[in-house]
Amino acid sequence: MYEVVLADIEQHAKKAIDNPESFYKELMKKVEGRSSKDTIEVIKELETLKSRNAELDKMFVSTYEDKSKGILSEKRFLMLSESIEKEQSDILGKIATLEKRLEGAGSKARKVEEFAQEIRQYAEITELTDEILHAAYKELGVSEA
Repeated sequence: MYEVVLADIEQHAKKAIDNPESFYKELMKKVEGRSSKDTIEVIKELETLKSRNAELDKMFVSTYEDKSKGILSEKRFLMLSESIEKEQSDILGKIATLEKRLEGAGSKARKVEEFAQEIRQYAEITELTDEILHAAYKELGVSEA
C-alpha cells in the first residue's frame, strides 16, 4: 500500500510539473464531470425562478392598476398583493440559496488550482512522511481516523 500511494503522488506531481495546463484540465474534467449536471439544473431552476419573479412584479402592477381603476375592491387588492408578496419572498429565498450553490461550484475550481500547485512540491519525494500524509488528508478534506 505504501508503495502504491508513494507512486501515485510521484506520478501526479510529475504531471503537474511537466504539463501543468493539461494536469489542471484533467482535474477540472473530473470535478466538472461530477458537478456539471447539477450546475446545469441549478442554472435552469434559477432562470425559471427569476422569470416567475418578473411575472409576479407585472402581476402586482396590474393588480394595483385594477384597484386604482375601481375594478378591484380594497379587500381583494390586499388579498392578492399579500399572496404575490409571499410567493415573491419564497422565490427570492430560493434564488439566494441556488446562487450560493453556484458560488460553491466556482470554489471547486479554486480548490483544483490550489491542489495542482500543492502537488508540485512532492515531485521529488522518496518516502512518505507523516507530514506528507497529513497534508494529503487536509487537501482531500478527509478526516484522519
